[in-house]
Amino acid sequence: MALPSTKYEGEMLDRYLKGLPLNAELDALQRGEEFVTELTSEAPIGRQVDTPLTDDDREHLRRLKFEPGWAVLLRLIDKQIKTQEDGAKLLSMGDPLGNRDQVSQLWAYVAMLKRARDTMVASLEEEVRRLAER
Repeated sequence: MALPSTKYEGEMLDRYLKGLPLNAELDALQRGEEFVTELTSEAPIGRQVDTPLTDDDREHLRRLKFEPGWAVLLRLIDKQIKTQEDGAKLLSMGDPLGNRDQVSQLWAYVAMLKRARDTMVASLEEEVRRLAER
């Protein structure tokens, strides 16, 4: 059996070995109750911006990096960036001075998309690093 790689995983393993519930859903199940989550139309699951991330959230992020869907998501984002870049290149080659506002706007969108992708990946890495420090 592999040893827990983070303090959080060690705590969860201890809870598991003691027969304690690992989350609210398992706690309700252990008490013989039905676990009910209240959903609001204002903030879908995972979209509560003002709530700080929990260690459970960070653990989901850590695992997400190894899921096939993460690579697919990054590939979709990269594909969109490439599409925008290709459009900006084509427009730049045609008449770059005659439509300089459109050209600069397209390149600005490319830069924003790249920055958003890099910021998202860096944020994920930072949150996973915080989990490993605990």
